Amino acid sequence: MPYAFLLAPSNLSLSLRLFLFLILFSSSFFLRRYRRFSPLL
Repeated sequence: MPYAFLLAPSNLSLSLRLFLFLILFSSSFFLRRYRRFSPLL
């Protein structure tokens, strides 16, 4: 089952770090992109 492979302790930290990095990168990119449109950001 792929779910057991995703829930493995060895892969959990790697996937979590990749997910957090993707969230931080996308949030910083969108904040940098929409800063010129909205002065509140």
